[in-house]
Amino acid sequence: MISRVAFSPNGWTDQEIAEKWFTDVFVPEAEKRCINDKPIVLHLDGHNSHETDALKRVAYRHNIIIHAFPSKTTHKIQPLDVGVFSSVQRAWSKHCDSRLAAGVEITRTNFIHEYMAIHDVITPSLVQKVFRKTGIYPLNPDVFTDQDYAPSMASSSVAHLPPSYPLADIPSSPIPNMDLDLDESDQASSAPEDTDRDSEDTEYLPSEVSILRY
Repeated sequence: MISRVAFSPNGWTDQEIAEKWFTDVFVPEAEKRCINDKPIVLHLDGHNSHETDALKRVAYRHNIIIHAFPSKTTHKIQPLDVGVFSSVQRAWSKHCDSRLAAGVEITRTNFIHEYMAIHDVITPSLVQKVFRKTGIYPLNPDVFTDQDYAPSMASSSVAHLPPSYPLADIPSSPIPNMDLDLDESDQASSAPEDTDRDSEDTEYLPSEVSILRY
């Protein structure tokens, strides 16, 4: 059963909700299932709601080690992302289709009740499976391969354009006439002041524009 339901003004978890859940839900349930004196390890992502001083003090008092997944790795090593959420999504989509076919609209007033019909897809065997797949337990450092550390590569060299994009060449703006009449003062000011400067003081750019270093 779900022991706690909470919501925030913007719909996302926040520090207050995270501290309340950790203190009143996770700690009692985890300690109830702890069979020895070893520390309890809790894996979380790096959201700032998990980094509060109050939460860390509770964890220290109860011998709980909080491990935050490194940034940009949750798609590989967070069990929820790797296997749990997809199982819930499939079951929830199927349930929503069946309820809508029966004329039942799912709203915020009956959402919890409807979700309870499919939440049992999160089974101990599913959790164990994704922990193995992510390499958390049993520990598998090889879950990341050399390809994961390779530099990014372009996946396509062909432009993908919508059907409405014109295929014919689009004429560009006319090229302005640069043959302007310069008087003697303009010609003098446009000439280089020092053409004998040491070449080592000149940096040539790809655009063939040189910058003099003073």
